[in-house]
Amino acid sequence: MNGQTDYIRSLIMKNRLVNLRFPKGYIELYLENNMIVKVPVGLFPDIKKLPAKDRDDWQILDGVGFTFKKSDEGFHLRQFGLQ
Repeated sequence: MNGQTDYIRSLIMKNRLVNLRFPKGYIELYLENNMIVKVPVGLFPDIKKLPAKDRDDWQILDGVGFTFKKSDEGFHLRQFGLQ
């Protein structure tokens, strides 16, 4: 990898999750370094099947993941290519 790629990777890996949003068809992960990672919700069937009102009832887990009150599954930033 080149220096710029290493720098960007280090920024991503050192940051923690601070917020989530669910615009139509997507999950947006907001990191403390002001990065926003946007992925299609279809990549995560367990999230996609949750009704919109249940997606809004989430909890961040130690800055490295999140879960929903109506789901038994937790999601780690690694599942989104982070950390």
